[in-house]
Amino acid sequence: MSVNTEPMNLKDAFAYMNFLSTSMQTARDLLSPVSPRLDVRTISSDNYLYTSRKVLRYSEVNSGMEDTQEDVEDLRSYSVTGDELILFLDEARRERERCALAISAAKQKLPRNLDLEISLNKERHDLIKKYRSLLDLRNLRRDYMDTSYKFDIDGRQTAYNVPATVISTISFDRNAVRSKAEELTQQAKAASAWIDKALVTTDVDFVPRWNISDEFETIVAGVRSRHTEG
Repeated sequence: MSVNTEPMNLKDAFAYMNFLSTSMQTARDLLSPVSPRLDVRTISSDNYLYTSRKVLRYSEVNSGMEDTQEDVEDLRSYSVTGDELILFLDEARRERERCALAISAAKQKLPRNLDLEISLNKERHDLIKKYRSLLDLRNLRRDYMDTSYKFDIDGRQTAYNVPATVISTISFDRNAVRSKAEELTQQAKAASAWIDKALVTTDVDFVPRWNISDEFETIVAGVRSRHTEG
């Protein structure tokens, strides 16, 4: 298991936080309480909370035979135990808390509020997307045959077809929308440039315990090794 000793910036720290979250979710999923399959014909297990074994109790039906035990086929995706998963969850939680505190301290060094800038820029991009969708709209015309009624010479009401046209005209100022879209696009680009620079140039005083390229099974098993050595 490798450890990244390179200086960590905000972008790296956020990626590491995502790595921890994903790994913890995997562990939680594996620890979900699923009852083991007890069908006598099924002698396999993919469960991390139970250890199953199949015992054939021949002695109960044939006094001349001894009971036998069959191995249960291991269908688990990872070679880890429930104890290791529980230990990992606690260690990963502590690691995530340390990283979060280091990120918070690093953000304090910035001249602007990074979280606020990201939130505001998301709103800008959402509006830009909406404005552009409005600019894609066009005036519409639909021709069809409508139905009307009249009385014939005998006084009977008779239906007849009438050519009709529905004209839908855009009811907003396209030029104003285009201007707003262009203005917001420039603001969003400037904000994105500042955010990107802040993410890669702001150091985070944190040394990660794991590398995001590490395999899940490796880091979980490593936690048990650490506790055993301790």
